[in-house]
Formats: sequence, C-alpha cells, structure tokens
Amino acid sequence: MTQTGKNLDAGKVILIASGKGGVGKSTLAVNCGAALAARGKKVLLIDSDAGLRSLDLMLAVSDRVIYDISDVISGRCEPARAIIVTDCHNLHLMSASQTDFPEMVDISAIQTLYKGLSQYYDYVIVDSPAGIGSGVTVPAQAADFAIVVATNDSVCIRDAGRMAQSLRARGLLKISLVINRVDAKLIRKKVLPDLDAVIDGAAVQLLGVVPEDRRVIMAAAAGKPVTVLRRGASAAFSNIAARLDGENIPLMRF
Repeated sequence: MTQTGKNLDAGKVILIASGKGGVGKSTLAVNCGAALAARGKKVLLIDSDAGLRSLDLMLAVSDRVIYDISDVISGRCEPARAIIVTDCHNLHLMSASQTDFPEMVDISAIQTLYKGLSQYYDYVIVDSPAGIGSGVTVPAQAADFAIVVATNDSVCIRDAGRMAQSLRARGLLKISLVINRVDAKLIRKKVLPDLDAVIDGAAVQLLGVVPEDRRVIMAAAAGKPVTVLRRGASAAFSNIAARLDGENIPLMRF
C-alpha cells in the first residue's frame, strides 16, 4: 500500500476535490485546516463552492460573513475585508458566494489572488465544488497540490480516477488521495472494496485514510472541528495534516 511521507512537497495552495458529492470533502478541508493550525501554521480556508457554501456553518461563523470571494474577484472589496477570523487559533476563512459564481472567471485573477494570499499564510486550502466543472478546473490551474477525496465504493473509485485525470489535464500533477468514511467491518465482510482496490482504481498516491465516525457529524453540527477529540477520525485528520507538513506518519490500522 502506497503512502506519503517526508517528500510530499505539497506546496502552499492545496485544492480539495472530489468526483462526487457526499464523500466528506468539506469536512476534510475544515479538519485538516484546523489540525495544521493546531501545529502552529497560519491557515486560510477558501470556500469556492458558490451557491452551496458550507464552511461558514461548519465553523459557526456564518453571522460574520459580510464579503466573500466573489466580492474580491469582482473588485468590490480588498481580500482582507473578506477574511474571517474563526474561533480556532491561526485558522481563517474566505467564504463562497451564496449565489452562483460567474462561469467566465479570468484564471489570472484567481492565480493572482491565491499567490497574494499565500504570502501571508503557511497554507491556503481551497474547498472546491464536487464534480468536474469550472468550479474545480479553474482553481486547479492556480493550485500547487490537490487532494482527491473518495469513499471506498465503486462509483467513488471511478469518479476519483476521472477527477485525477481532469486535474492532470489542467497541469496540476501533484495529487494525493484521501479515502474517507472507511468502515473496516464492511471491508472484512467484502461488502465494500479494500483500500488497495481504491488506490489502484483512482491511480493516485495515498495520503491518508479516515474511519467512519459519527462524532464528525456531531462536531459539524456544533460548528467545531472534530480534531480536538484526538481519536478516531480526529486522529486521522491530524495524521494527514502532519504528512502535509512534512512528517512521516504511518497509516492508522483498521
């Protein structure tokens, strides 16, 4: 089983993507961001899922959103005015628009924004919409590294492979895989494919594995990252963050 260690070289702008919805992409973005912030890194989360933004709710800061990324791109405000300081130390958020983002966005504007923001943060984590569309292909051309999130079912495996192909076609070659919501019992009963089958099907290097954990849903409902719990999915998110930050951390056992 392939895993990533000290030679990850993730880069500062990380795109979180998935071939289909419901796999926990936004949960990974929030919790990896929180885990990196807990390591003393300054982290900016960018919600680029226009019309379906969720990170402000997951971090309990929806009442603080005045400006969003569409205001920045359109020139209605400076980037600093659209950045929200969350209750997690070192973790900031730039929210998505609640209306659809314009289809025709100048890639140079996105590149300039990401490059500028990365001068002030150790990591800029971009939570993209699910699927293969301009919402992911445009920011992909401005990112340094991508994480494709999938669960271990046949549809997600195929979609993860197609997503990786789409990202590579846009010039984003540094891609890793996170397998989320893994139920070890269902794997042992051969109800779902094992982890090696997911890796082979997606044809992407494995970054981390996150177990199914109902505490993730409870934490999201409370507007708090689950990483504060230090076990289960929380430990997995912390391990993924450590790998992104250059540590050689073994995979969790199931």
